[in-house]
Amino acid sequence: MPLTAAQPTGPVQFCSGGGSGSYSTGLMANTTSYLWTLTPPEAGTVNGSSNSVEVIWDPLFAGIVQLKVAAQNDCGGPYSTPLDITIAPHPQISAGNDTTVLTGAMIELKGSVFANPQNMQYLWEPASLLLNPAIMRPQTIPLINTTVFTLQVTDSESGCQSTDEVLVEVEGAPLIAVVTGLPMSICNGGTSQLGIQAYGGNSGGYQYSWYKGGVLFSNQQFPVVNPSVTTTYDVEVWDGSNTFSTSITIEVWALPVADAGDNLQIPFNTQAQLSGNAFPPGNYFYNWQPAELLNNPALWNPSTILLTESTLFSLIVTDQHGCISYSDEMYILVEGSGLTANPMAVPDTLCFGESTTLYALPSGGVPAGYTYRWLDGTVVLSDQPTLEVTPSNTTVFNLELYDGFATVYREVTVTVNPMPVVTLIGPNVHHENNTILACVFDTVSIVLNNPDSRFLWSDGSTSKKLELWTSGLSFDLREIWVEVTDTLTRCMTRAGANVLFNFINCSYGVENPEGESNITVYPNPAGDKVIVRSSVKTQGDCLIQLFGIRGELYSTVTDQWSAGGIGLDLQNISDGLYLLRIISGNETTVVKLMVSKSVD
Repeated sequence: MPLTAAQPTGPVQFCSGGGSGSYSTGLMANTTSYLWTLTPPEAGTVNGSSNSVEVIWDPLFAGIVQLKVAAQNDCGGPYSTPLDITIAPHPQISAGNDTTVLTGAMIELKGSVFANPQNMQYLWEPASLLLNPAIMRPQTIPLINTTVFTLQVTDSESGCQSTDEVLVEVEGAPLIAVVTGLPMSICNGGTSQLGIQAYGGNSGGYQYSWYKGGVLFSNQQFPVVNPSVTTTYDVEVWDGSNTFSTSITIEVWALPVADAGDNLQIPFNTQAQLSGNAFPPGNYFYNWQPAELLNNPALWNPSTILLTESTLFSLIVTDQHGCISYSDEMYILVEGSGLTANPMAVPDTLCFGESTTLYALPSGGVPAGYTYRWLDGTVVLSDQPTLEVTPSNTTVFNLELYDGFATVYREVTVTVNPMPVVTLIGPNVHHENNTILACVFDTVSIVLNNPDSRFLWSDGSTSKKLELWTSGLSFDLREIWVEVTDTLTRCMTRAGANVLFNFINCSYGVENPEGESNITVYPNPAGDKVIVRSSVKTQGDCLIQLFGIRGELYSTVTDQWSAGGIGLDLQNISDGLYLLRIISGNETTVVKLMVSKSVD
């Protein structure tokens, strides 16, 4: 029987929540395996049966664990002295309940710890807004803006930490916003996600308006943009009463230009040295293809291996920003040996409407006597060594090469992928030509069902669905576009349309009766309530909708007409200008409503 194993060695202090530790015991003679045991067993799992193992701790366990090991053979073996391991719990803490205060208020943050507070270390952030951020319940300075405070508590004995947050919303705080761009600089052809985070003001619901060159293009909080040049975007945040404006500039780096150098002509089975370049002058990473035919494809001037046939080489360069150039090509014609050709198309896969260049790449024979004939079926296309073509579908191009003595026949295939089909105006959508006709109170929804596709809309949204609305005040014409990219073929279609909002389209051609409206709204301005009455006896339901001037719906009431009219509660509506739409029978009335809490 083996001797008793030595006590395991390894870390003895952990914080709960998972993790692992490595443990070992000394090697023992006459031992075939080692049996490791945890007490209690639910503390974790032992991986391994040698003299070194890893213990994976259960993330839900906290307490004292004993780890012991027995060196075993066919006769078994005694356990070692156990190693005591402490899995300390994280402190149970609370930063308090979210609260709302008035501008300029000083409050005590209600931090708490469900353990001996004397053993804890405290740190609140942002520390600059607190008189003493290192105590459990600190006092704030006078608060101006809505703030999220974070409490971090560290157990001074175990070193285990916990964090919690509390939101202090400041009523009457001025509306402010922080604008971001991820990233702030892009290569031409790339995208950046803009973002705006608002604080203060009437935080019940912010509205966002992004402008490019003074033209509104998005109401998204996080629009995606793809500018082709450095561009400044202006953004406004509206809280129902006030507006905060700021801007951000996205820098666009031009793509570098690769130059693969001049074409070369070399004898059969010899080497050549390429000579690449890039513009503008700077430091670049070079990438030549085909790499297997070069001694070092990352050099600007690599040498080829011994070439036995004509070859096309392409060069791509990457600048210090990570911007990648389009490829540039050069070819090496190989003289000697028998006549042959290695035709290529660059690129060999296209999207519909794109062009490619065909290269004959002849080798051997009598170069002075080369004549070329490119054909698409029986149609002769060219008698030149290179040819640009724009096939409308996948095509096999044939090459006939003659050197005065012999003729070789080769072919090259160019694959043409279709463009995504984009339908912005469906068959049941009210429209005229390429313009969707909508009521000023409508939300226009456009859904595209292209599979395996990526979307970028004119408002910076990236889902397959676009929703548009307007202020509800009057005529509004919006120009929209979408780029749909097939993620399998990378073919992209850009489609555009117009959306015309006006009151005429609210009934789609059925006009309201001529003359004055029978509807009266009072008081106007209104305080906490407004009454809608009809001057004529009216029966049936009446639908009343309250809109903000940017088209957002705040309230809806459906009720039966009565002698006293129909009331609309405005207690939760901020001061400002709104629009009431009243629909009763075949009559639709739109009334401007001013809400002012100073009105009794």
